[in-house]
Amino acid sequence: MERPPRLVLRGTGESARTGLESADETSWSSLLESEDANIRSALHHLDRTGQANGLLQLTSALGRHWRNSGRWNHGQSWLGIALEQSAGSNPPAALLADAHAWRGRLAIESGVIGEKRKGSAEAIDAVDAALALAYEVDDPRVLLRCIEAAVAAHSTSDEAGERARALCVRGISLSMELGDRWWQAMLESWRGVQLRVDGDLMGAELASTTCRALARADGNRHMAGLGGWVLSSVLIELRRADEAAAVLRVAIEDNMSAGDRRSAAFCHLSLGTIQLLRNELVGAAEHLRDGLLLAQESSDWVGAGFGLIGFVSLASRSGNHGHAARILGGLTPDVDALCRMHPSQRRSLDRAVASASDALGPEMFERIVEQAAQLGWREATLDALDVAELVLAAPHQTERSGGEPTAAVENPNRLTTREIEVLRLIAEGCTNNEVGDRLFVSVGTVERHIANLYRKIGARRRADATVYAVRNGFLST
Repeated sequence: MERPPRLVLRGTGESARTGLESADETSWSSLLESEDANIRSALHHLDRTGQANGLLQLTSALGRHWRNSGRWNHGQSWLGIALEQSAGSNPPAALLADAHAWRGRLAIESGVIGEKRKGSAEAIDAVDAALALAYEVDDPRVLLRCIEAAVAAHSTSDEAGERARALCVRGISLSMELGDRWWQAMLESWRGVQLRVDGDLMGAELASTTCRALARADGNRHMAGLGGWVLSSVLIELRRADEAAAVLRVAIEDNMSAGDRRSAAFCHLSLGTIQLLRNELVGAAEHLRDGLLLAQESSDWVGAGFGLIGFVSLASRSGNHGHAARILGGLTPDVDALCRMHPSQRRSLDRAVASASDALGPEMFERIVEQAAQLGWREATLDALDVAELVLAAPHQTERSGGEPTAAVENPNRLTTREIEVLRLIAEGCTNNEVGDRLFVSVGTVERHIANLYRKIGARRRADATVYAVRNGFLST
């Protein structure tokens, strides 16, 4: 008979349920990463041998690991298989509650916004089922997990926001009764986010400071970094930017030490926001770029969305108004959801949109936004990285002019990385379709890059571009 990996089934897997909800969560995350192949083997073994309760037990124990490591779709898939298999086996209600809660929690992460947009209805249904089961189970930590999942799910909905706030207060009260500082810190961070959205900035500052203090007392750098990001967002709203920047730098160190690249992304994006407020465009470009790339590495659509909103402002401030319109177009379906989570983004975004519209003319601006809306986030991200390169390529012109465009930014030696790639492929004789295939973009995007390229180098046709490429060292012959 096939034997499953003993470490996963009898030790690591089940212990992860509590280990990841303690001051040792960073160590547990590292251990689970090192056991990834073993875990996958165990999951497949349980599935093949029809051990429904064992599969449900292991998948529900791994929910937080999948959430923290960005394996949201992978986790959803396995939880779905486990729940389907357990339908006729009458499993313990606590396991069912955990599994439904984590399936909903992962649906929130992977499906609220972005290119995998599905809406939050699936998540809310799953966590509501989990909560109903949790109230029947005499296990306070199962209830806390379900409350956290419900708070996250209902926080994405205007109509359910009040319920999320009530659940958060209930969870904090329960964690204090248990003397569980990890859970209190986690729910205080959510409380800080909720109060900030509600406009109660003093309450939000207290909640996020409490989260940070509890985490530091336990030596939990992951949670301390999370609390630091929430606190910084409140301090920015309170116009205490210097304090926020200091908190963010410590939070980035905490997050990277804990291997939490996702939270580090949010901290970089917030630092970029602060530098935009100070009109320090080069620093803003560096932090927004680093934050956007970290968010994408973590498959975090919310973080990437905040990054792209920041790039709309950076593009407008640096005089790259066409880029601002295209990035906004790619974000269009998700702007309201993102700004609801972070209200201060709406004000800066509105200013950037007004500036770009005035510079381009309302009709041209709307036309670019509508065209870009058909292309989605991938193209918006490429535009955002182009803006970062443009700003970083001419830092003295950008900073000295206070964000106004200069001739230096648009001269032929300021081609973006993507424009250089297109130029080389054109010079090699590739058609637009072939260029698109090589760069994994649409033909429409290729045509846009070619138009920008020709304008910058003064070319009218491909032969002109080829001559330019050879003369300027982009090709050897």
